[in-house]
Amino acid sequence: MKHILFTLFILTSLGSFAVTKQLKLGFAFSPGVGWLSPQGKELKKANPRFYADYGIVVEYFFKKNYGISTGLYGSYEGGNITGRKSFASRSLSITEVNEQYIIQTLALPVALKLKTNEIKKKFHFYGQVGFTFNFFVSSRANFSDAISEEANPGTYVSVEKENIYRKNNEVTRIIPKFRSNFADVRIQVGAGVEYKLNDKTFLLMGFYFNNGLVNVIKDYDDKNEKIYFRNVALRMGVLF
Repeated sequence: MKHILFTLFILTSLGSFAVTKQLKLGFAFSPGVGWLSPQGKELKKANPRFYADYGIVVEYFFKKNYGISTGLYGSYEGGNITGRKSFASRSLSITEVNEQYIIQTLALPVALKLKTNEIKKKFHFYGQVGFTFNFFVSSRANFSDAISEEANPGTYVSVEKENIYRKNNEVTRIIPKFRSNFADVRIQVGAGVEYKLNDKTFLLMGFYFNNGLVNVIKDYDDKNEKIYFRNVALRMGVLF
């Protein structure tokens, strides 16, 4: 809540600045759906999770319809995977455990933005492509079952809201050296429409897809399958 109130304060402050036609400042909020995409034969994508980001938008147009879009965003995201068959549960049988991961990041996007000329002097369409650099602030894990410890069979480890950003977290008792990565790089593609309220204010709405390029869960078990973040979101905002 503090982060949202701080962002709203910044947004209100932006309205007092005289922004040029080349430079646009604003605020955006993007609800959507995110999921984890394992790249291998054993792990499988499970249920997606709610995704959201919000933050400050900064756009600079070096030509009339060509510009750079950047800003600073906070995000809440995650996903579920299953299929890890090397776990023994309390029933002493091999089981497929649902692994849930919840990540909070601070994101810096950098994209090339192209837009059409104004249509009926009220709106124009835009598209953009670029990268987002996500730095992990928090990484938590929840496993659906208690798992037998690798070094001490018969001793079971419960993983609930475990901080896997920490080096020696509880999951390392099951999978040695297991932890979350500290950052991700993603390709971002988006398109949408901007509606002109007046000469200085525009409402924006668009769909965005982010495709992760970095293995976000460092997994050192025998299969060593890479896991990537993906998300689709509806962006809504205002530009001054």
